[in-house]
Amino acid sequence: MPVSTETPRCSEFARSIGVLPPGTGLFLERVILVTVPLPWPKPALDHPMLVAANGFVNEATAPTRLFAVEPVDGALRVEVYERSGAGAAVHDWDLDAETTVGALVAAIADAPVGALGDVRVEGASPVRAASPEPTFLVCTQGSHDMCCGVDGVALADEIEASRGYVVRRVSHTGGHRFAPTFLALPEGRMWAYADLALVDRIAAGTATADDHRTSARGWWGAPVGPAQAAECAVRAALADEPFSEPRIDAVPSADGSSPKSFDITVGDRSWRVDVAVERLVPSIACEALGGLPSKPGREFSWSIERR
Repeated sequence: MPVSTETPRCSEFARSIGVLPPGTGLFLERVILVTVPLPWPKPALDHPMLVAANGFVNEATAPTRLFAVEPVDGALRVEVYERSGAGAAVHDWDLDAETTVGALVAAIADAPVGALGDVRVEGASPVRAASPEPTFLVCTQGSHDMCCGVDGVALADEIEASRGYVVRRVSHTGGHRFAPTFLALPEGRMWAYADLALVDRIAAGTATADDHRTSARGWWGAPVGPAQAAECAVRAALADEPFSEPRIDAVPSADGSSPKSFDITVGDRSWRVDVAVERLVPSIACEALGGLPSKPGREFSWSIERR
């Protein structure tokens, strides 16, 4: 922990103690983005445009997360990124009025996986159904955490100023101690401690094994925690290959506790990954004396063996 007289930012502190992020990503089938003008409250989902919509998302048929997104071209729009194998499909709608948001999100939440193209709501005009290539959902919500508001905004600015990638500035994604952090599509992997060089490698499909060990938070198709860390281990081992959808099978623990070993299969190859808690690491309060109050967190290590 910081000394009692220090007030570090949470991401600076996490970097200073070398916190490794694998296992801390989101586990999702869908991401829904709703255009919401700034400023956003904390939490952003308390915004009047999103309260009712978030209630529908909480009852969704598939694991789903709702985010506010900054306006891009003045349009009121809802975008959905849906996991599809090793990639993602994107569907979006232009809305006639803010009052349409709730009805559209309710229809999206009720739609079976793979059926978003059938969603029709009065006042919402479908725009496209395509695969995003490449797209970065960058957490920039400074009203939630200073690190995202400073580091996330700076990274989004840099990408937009010098690259042709699609950038969406979104509300809090969790893990602000890893800022700048983003969800990269179409692979659907969350990243930590990002900079422009990492963004370029991800966009080009050349992220290194070290990138996956030290900056990857997790793939959105793997459950958060040890299973997600195990998938990161295999992805690091296959960093020089294009991403393929893995199958993740938990190995039951002999004592009946939560699984700590996983069989990860990619095509006709399989690995056994044993995951352990390397250390307990605090997530400190940003710019607070002594970093208090802090929250407990886990950092994972692993051993991996080809089967």
